[in-house]
Amino acid sequence: MAKTKESKLEEEIERFMNKRGIWQLARYQAQSNQNGLPDRLYLYKGYLLGLELKTDEGEPTKLQLRKIDEINNNGGIGLIVRNVETVEKLISFLN
Repeated sequence: MAKTKESKLEEEIERFMNKRGIWQLARYQAQSNQNGLPDRLYLYKGYLLGLELKTDEGEPTKLQLRKIDEINNNGGIGLIVRNVETVEKLISFLN
């Protein structure tokens, strides 16, 4: 089975985070009790990182955007991520 662009992106980000020992709290797939939560939740230097992974053609839903806003409004960092470079820049900024 061929990998989707989003699953390739997911693997790249997971490798990057694992190499740096960044603790992954959860990996979510759409379920009724978790609708809108970012695909990946990490804890790094006291920050909750909520990463919603989207390929170039994918767009976040209104609910996903609202969850990202809730994370940001509560001291975490919520982002729409389209490439691993965005995550690299985020981690570099937090160092």
